[in-house]
Amino acid sequence: MGKIIGKRKVTVKPLAYYKMLVHVLRFGNKVRSQDQCVEVMGVLIGYIEGEGSVKDVIIEDAIPISHGSSVEVEFSINDYIYFEKVMSMFEQEESNRFMVGWYHSHPNLFKFEIYFSSTDVKNQLSWQNDLNPSGIALVFDHSYVNIPEDMGFKAFRLNDPSLGQSSKFHEVKNIVVEAPDSLEFYYKVIELINSIYLKEPPLLEINETPKIFGDIKVPELNELKSKIPEFNSSRILLSFKKGISQFLDLSVTPLINYLNNLSKNITNLIETYNLQMRADLLKIKDTINTGIDKIQIKFKDDLNSNLFNAEGYVDDKLDQLDVE
Repeated sequence: MGKIIGKRKVTVKPLAYYKMLVHVLRFGNKVRSQDQCVEVMGVLIGYIEGEGSVKDVIIEDAIPISHGSSVEVEFSINDYIYFEKVMSMFEQEESNRFMVGWYHSHPNLFKFEIYFSSTDVKNQLSWQNDLNPSGIALVFDHSYVNIPEDMGFKAFRLNDPSLGQSSKFHEVKNIVVEAPDSLEFYYKVIELINSIYLKEPPLLEINETPKIFGDIKVPELNELKSKIPEFNSSRILLSFKKGISQFLDLSVTPLINYLNNLSKNITNLIETYNLQMRADLLKIKDTINTGIDKIQIKFKDDLNSNLFNAEGYVDDKLDQLDVE
């Protein structure tokens, strides 16, 4: 494919940024200790436009795929299966949207530096190739989210994918996160608040199923419609980042305490049932042993009686023979 030349633009739509940020903060935030923060990974959905081999990338949506360990990981077989599933979804959609790249997080892995690792270079080859020279990678670190005017991520591309894992890379500087221009985005924030209140995962990965903890009526979208106001995009994005962080502060610790108490109660119940089962088994064992002892004694008594009777019968016969 040759060396990547030019500085094409990357645009991130509000919905895509929202979903990526919630996914990243779900598994890596300042409430968690460092060893509890883990990487997340997902795919970017959008389209490309413009001239040249490398085109402008518009990221409209993000689909969370998986989360892993506190260290960087390569794509697994399951990850490729999920990529294929997502690709099939958009092939059936018959639009110009497709998987334009991927995102993942380094939860303070490189000590407050967002970095593109050698493993990331290897993974990027799956997205940036002859079929998609514009393939883009976004790398998040939750520790950057609290920095004013920082969106918490950087974008990268390989300089020359034809070199394989030996390719160098560069940061894509011409990237824009669009401000929300619809009330539907703020309905998403309402849903986020509700999910935290209900102690549900704020965003599910592609292989997750929801766990229902309650049934609370949420107003329909048509019940919340109003005139669209004008917003200051910088203040909105900054407040949004701070708000998500505060939501997680208020929800993660109680959720962990709840799960710990639930686990403790379940463990106590299991221990109680195990003790009861042991007592019942011992009782059954004693009952069976007592019954077997009674059978053995009865059998022994009957045998001795029969032997005694048989001995008397034989003596009588012998006496009769002597008389004759």
